[in-house]
Amino acid sequence: MTPDVRTRRGASDAALLAAIYGTRYAGRTPIPLWLALAPVSLLLRALPGDAFLSNAPVDVRNVAAAAVDAATDVKYAGKFSVIENAEIFSHEPHA
Repeated sequence: MTPDVRTRRGASDAALLAAIYGTRYAGRTPIPLWLALAPVSLLLRALPGDAFLSNAPVDVRNVAAAAVDAATDVKYAGKFSVIENAEIFSHEPHA
């Protein structure tokens, strides 16, 4: 659902994240950050308590999906929204 552009006027979104992981490129050399941070994320998400979840590293694909949703979904239209780790984990990467 894409809102009318006029409903997005004055709206802004902020993502509160811990670390972001994926593959970083230094020139043509890939640096697989996910090798270290994905297991840490799984461990922190499995532990009880919001403090662990809010500090768990997030996959860059989930961050990108959350950003696209924040820019296009009507539930974010016309207001300031804060998207936290727990919500970002629920955003599936777009195909």
